[in-house]
Amino acid sequence: KIGLKYTTPTHYAFLENLSCIVVPILLIFMLKKRPSFLAIVASLLCLLSSFALTGMSGNMEGVYWYGDLLCALSGLFFGINIAATGVYGIKMYTPLYLMIQMFTEAIFSFVGSLALDVTGIEKIVFNFDWRLIIANIVIVLLGSTLCWLIRTNAIKYVGPTVVAVMMPFASVVTTVLSIMLGKDKISAGLILGVISGLAAILLSGFADRPKTSKE
Repeated sequence: KIGLKYTTPTHYAFLENLSCIVVPILLIFMLKKRPSFLAIVASLLCLLSSFALTGMSGNMEGVYWYGDLLCALSGLFFGINIAATGVYGIKMYTPLYLMIQMFTEAIFSFVGSLALDVTGIEKIVFNFDWRLIIANIVIVLLGSTLCWLIRTNAIKYVGPTVVAVMMPFASVVTTVLSIMLGKDKISAGLILGVISGLAAILLSGFADRPKTSKE
């Protein structure tokens, strides 16, 4: 989130989706098992889809090395989160696993905020605007609770690579809605992004199919 302040939303969206490449690589070391050819192709298509939707259709010009570095680290850590959940989280009761994860996140965020405040990098600012508070509550309930609960539970039935590839599909949905609302126009980048995103999801599903029958 700090990196987003120092770069553009298109850079952030693309770099955060590096997780779809990180996950299959991490699983090689964590499970001692190489991903299938289809899984690798799906991850590459996922990255292409993200680039097409955010880069070719947006503004990727300019150098924002500080923000881009933080956003790239965000994609790396997000990939670690998905891979670790796929290996260890499936053994726990999903709501409990999510509670532990959120509690840990809160502690680290608080300590990190104090550290950044003391060093003068990011000053802590309190805002009690009721609209901001309500928006935050809605985001937490829908995004950080319901959606993450669904995602964490889904990993029990499909492989982590499938989940990692499907996560950036939100940008495809956003693009379609944006076009319907007249906020964006159809372009070559948008079409390529949607097609490659759909292809990535289908391939990842086929790649995961032999391992489970609970899709």
